[in-house]
Amino acid sequence: MDPPRVQSSMRSVDFCLGMKRPSAHPSPNCRGAASVKMIVLLPTMLMFAWLSIEIGLALRAYNQAKIASDSISLAAAARYRDGFSVSVDDAFSAAATNRAPSGPVQIAIGDGPDGGGDVEFGRWDDVSRVFVTDPAGGPAVRVTVRFASDHPNGAPGLVLPGLFSPAFFAIERSSVAVYTPPKHVTSLLVAGNSAPTVVVADSGRMVTRGGISISCDGDFAISVLGTGSVETAVVRVEGLVDPGTELAISGSIEQKLAVVDDPFAAIMMPAVDPTAATSIDHDDLTTTLVPPGVHSTLSASGGTIILQPGLHQFAGIISLSGSASLQLDNATIQMGDGVGIEVLGQASIAGTPSMSIADWSGRWAIQRSVVRWTVEGSAAIAVDGGLYAPLSSINFGGSAEVDMDSAIVGSVTVGNQATVILDDGIDELETATIPGRARLVR
Repeated sequence: MDPPRVQSSMRSVDFCLGMKRPSAHPSPNCRGAASVKMIVLLPTMLMFAWLSIEIGLALRAYNQAKIASDSISLAAAARYRDGFSVSVDDAFSAAATNRAPSGPVQIAIGDGPDGGGDVEFGRWDDVSRVFVTDPAGGPAVRVTVRFASDHPNGAPGLVLPGLFSPAFFAIERSSVAVYTPPKHVTSLLVAGNSAPTVVVADSGRMVTRGGISISCDGDFAISVLGTGSVETAVVRVEGLVDPGTELAISGSIEQKLAVVDDPFAAIMMPAVDPTAATSIDHDDLTTTLVPPGVHSTLSASGGTIILQPGLHQFAGIISLSGSASLQLDNATIQMGDGVGIEVLGQASIAGTPSMSIADWSGRWAIQRSVVRWTVEGSAAIAVDGGLYAPLSSINFGGSAEVDMDSAIVGSVTVGNQATVILDDGIDELETATIPGRARLVR
């Protein structure tokens, strides 16, 4: 065998194996080996490139779904106090501004106060970080956005969709947002000094648009018992909050601080002259129109009593029971010394207060006397005005439903299954505006 040929062949093999070769031009054998390597590696390289693109598309759809669920939940939660229909409208509007694979994001919402489908309303527990739907609705909103082939939003687009089933790329994201009441508004001022001045017990529920201020400086100035709950922006108290109560209050708690004074304390009330009182003749069956003036008592178990525009002073008790209905037609009630109001059975008080009574415009009832008010049974109070009774004890029980603008009272108890909603504020106690109406919690 010719040695030079053998040596040349060995050099070619060495170069193909990665060893240094003096020649500047690879041999045909080396070029062939490189081509084989490229043919072997090309499918793998293409596979990695394809997977990178598909993962990028999936991540983009994943982020789109999360952004959509965040914005929809925030929009719905921010309008909680404006009512279910307004929250739903804003949820749909927010959905339409986000993109899904097939166009604007589409969501389905049930008809009840708790929603259903893709948008649910209920409660959020900050401690356990758990969302629970509530048949009566609530300040927390959970929104789910889904991208899938079996959903109107469609499935995320793929470069080679035939390699995977559509379900493989189904994406679902959820977000929870909670309504945050405005702290600069005070809806309830409690002026009593004997703790506890605010008690929410059994399954009672108190909801206030603004904060609750309690001037009592004793221990346990506010107490929430049983499964009772308080939804508010903030509880401000000169004394202390019952330690077991904190978890049942959805707002922030500020203890041991100076609480604002009663803004009406120095304002004189109109004098009530019992000798000028006249009786109200009502037959419990029909409608009775009552002009403003001084009245002795009002006792009714049925029918409708309409207090006509102006100030109505009562030297005696107002007692409503059965199906009696007391309507305020731009009228304000002033209770005399030692007499209160009781609303029992299915009786109700509704309407609007007078806006023309000096110093007391917008208050549906006023009184400065130590007395007890009772609202129980299935009674209802729905008035567009505030209550001023800084020395009175107001007691709500049974399954009573109360909705008014604001209240200044001596003490308040909400028990059994009663619900008290204060959906406005006391203008004289407003502080600097603090923006922000909803927050994401998950």
